[in-house]
Amino acid sequence: MKLYEISAAYRAALSELESLDGDGEIPPALDQRLSALAGSLEEKIDNTCRYRAELLSQAAAAKAESDRLAALARSMGNAAERLRGYLQSQLEACGVRELQTQTPFRLKILPCSQPSAKLAEGAAIPKEYLRTKEEFDAQKALADYKDGKALPAEVVVKRGSYLKIS
Repeated sequence: MKLYEISAAYRAALSELESLDGDGEIPPALDQRLSALAGSLEEKIDNTCRYRAELLSQAAAAKAESDRLAALARSMGNAAERLRGYLQSQLEACGVRELQTQTPFRLKILPCSQPSAKLAEGAAIPKEYLRTKEEFDAQKALADYKDGKALPAEVVVKRGSYLKIS
């Protein structure tokens, strides 16, 4: 039994709507099927909202499971990386650069392919190594727009809309 009981016709039509991919457009044939379903406008809206709530619930459950599996994968990967670091430190402590085990594992300590450069802690960045980044300041543009200042033609302010379902 599902979270909400919806008539079979609504469920079939809305399930087809759910399986659509693309730009969010509803095909005319499906739009006609949804319009032809019996019931008042309020009933159709209510059933659609119930089905939407069910999909949101299923999506939340899927996301929770996805997050759990991602955390598990991250944990296993981190444990494997710690073991690699442990092996490297033990080989370096023993002065061993290469080792062949009885199983098909061959360990070899190699130099890093690229050296790394870091700035000393608390040191100022030398001018020749300073990098600047130019980017659009959307917050300033919106503040100027709210203050009634004229914006350049290249700056477009757009106000969207959304449907609140509670």
